[in-house]
Amino acid sequence: MVSLKQFDILCLYKTQGKLLPSWKKWLNENERYKIIFLDDKVIKTKTKNSSSLFFSSEKDLKEKLLKIAWENVFLKIGFFALEENQDFSYVKNIATEMFFAVEALFSDYSDFGLTAFKNTIHNLLNKKNKNWEFFQDKTSQGFKNIPAIICGAGPSLNLLAPFLRKINNKALIFAGGTALPCTRALKIKVNFGAAIDKHEHAWIFAKKHILNIPFFYESRLSPNIVASIKHPYLIRSYETLLEKWLLDELKIKKIPFDGGWNVSTFLIHLAYNMGCNPIILAGIDLCYGDKKYAKGAQEEKKQHVVVFDGKKTQKDWVLAKKWIENFAFTHDNVIFFNLSKGFTFSGIKNINEKILGKKILKKGFKRLEEIIEKNSQPLHIERKKIKNLLQDMERSLHFCQKVCRKMIGGDMTKIEEKISSQIAYKFFLQPIWDFFQYPIMREVKEKTLLAYQVNQALFYLKIIEECLQVIKDAKKT
Repeated sequence: MVSLKQFDILCLYKTQGKLLPSWKKWLNENERYKIIFLDDKVIKTKTKNSSSLFFSSEKDLKEKLLKIAWENVFLKIGFFALEENQDFSYVKNIATEMFFAVEALFSDYSDFGLTAFKNTIHNLLNKKNKNWEFFQDKTSQGFKNIPAIICGAGPSLNLLAPFLRKINNKALIFAGGTALPCTRALKIKVNFGAAIDKHEHAWIFAKKHILNIPFFYESRLSPNIVASIKHPYLIRSYETLLEKWLLDELKIKKIPFDGGWNVSTFLIHLAYNMGCNPIILAGIDLCYGDKKYAKGAQEEKKQHVVVFDGKKTQKDWVLAKKWIENFAFTHDNVIFFNLSKGFTFSGIKNINEKILGKKILKKGFKRLEEIIEKNSQPLHIERKKIKNLLQDMERSLHFCQKVCRKMIGGDMTKIEEKISSQIAYKFFLQPIWDFFQYPIMREVKEKTLLAYQVNQALFYLKIIEECLQVIKDAKKT
């Protein structure tokens, strides 16, 4: 029996306004508790602290679930129905995925996207950056139809290591993030490395062998790590609007690339763009066994454990699992196999090492070093242009700062009317406020337009100061 006390909100699916006694009891225990009725029939609820949302189609249902997720971010939402049938289970999984995704996005913006922006500036100034356009499927004939093995850091990598050590030149082996020290400890030769986490732990990159291979990264990666990589390739994938503005203005090319939710999903799309086929998952368990990671990784505490499909996991792993399944489904021109021992993936065939070795990994390919050396080009970025763009943003931030201070001082003109054309507003203030307005305004007792505008102006002033400091520090480099 699930304890309702862990929830702030109950989302009730197709109950037509009806409440079980346990739901009524829960609602009366705390005046902050709320109920949301989500129904395919229009209902008028008389229940206290409740609201209702009507949906007319599956698309409309997903939009309503997303609305619930955004407006109630950081609150714990329980999803229930009078009868837990197949329809409810399907919708509950969709709702769970959406709630996890919104929470993950908020976590990434916990510092208003400023760490990512700061890292991007420093990484763009790195003269070792190389152009990665060669590693796209249109020009990567050297990698076409070469098998790719994507290594995760899951415990099953320990079992697969003897097989992976014997791959030689029959497949390209990719590893990123925590999987890098695991592959080293297990003596698995890696052809391509990657990292995307702006707070990537330094211990992952302590061994130089992983820094000498072609290494792909998102612009937000710690600049200390990028500086130590011999062959860094900047890939534009997930970006805040502030990062996007800077990279677009510098005319750094962006091709359609969805890096997903973690470094494994990032590498899967990279392998696809390189023309690799099949794509094989190894050690991408995405759930907990006795250990969280394979040999070589620093074991961490199991934090924020959730149960999904009967397995203990964590929210970002659930999102990665769904992403992988969807990617395989929508890219059916490539064959996917799963060697991992954790979650199974819908639409992806499980395979064992013996069959893979005998039937799939039959022939070798040309020396990787020759292919890369022949096609690798430096990525030219003008340092002066970066500094000019930072000055443009700085001027815009100061303008917005003056408008917000006047509003706090008594000027009741709507802020957006004065700053809507400013680059600081379009690419920083407005998108960040879209994220934070719901949790901020939930704590404001007076629900008036004036209260909204004052809290918005105060929030803008806070993040303007922090962004100005980032630019000030960057200009010293």
